Amino acid sequence: MLNKQLCIVFLGMIMLPLQGMAAEFDGSKPLACAIIEAIECAPGEACKKGAAQDLNLPQFLMIDFQKKLISGKRPNNGGRLEAAIVSQTSQNGSIVLQGVQKGRGWNLTLVKRTGRMSVAAAGHDEGFVLFGACTPKTK
Repeated sequence: MLNKQLCIVFLGMIMLPLQGMAAEFDGSKPLACAIIEAIECAPGEACKKGAAQDLNLPQFLMIDFQKKLISGKRPNNGGRLEAAIVSQTSQNGSIVLQGVQKGRGWNLTLVKRTGRMSVAAAGHDEGFVLFGACTPKTK
């Protein structure tokens, strides 16, 4: 009986931090996301794979759920990237954001439990896939 009680207490101790983490990625707090890997493809060409800055993409994306905006600064004075969030849906433990920016349709999927994210964007004869991780943005 004591072993069973200890197991229940131990499981409770493990689950509390996980519940707190999920709340950080529920769409209520702004997030800072680091792009870990980026891939760019065009028809008839080999895809380019590398760090975000290698493809002139921001290394960090800021997601503001309240303002419905994703933003970031491109490297080498490449200007600011801003994309309005047109649609937000929660399903199967993920938040899915969608929008259109400069003729490209994009989709960002954020896993609520871990903060991991992936982005797919497609435009005329080009496509991008990004992988990264998010953390709650501090002021």
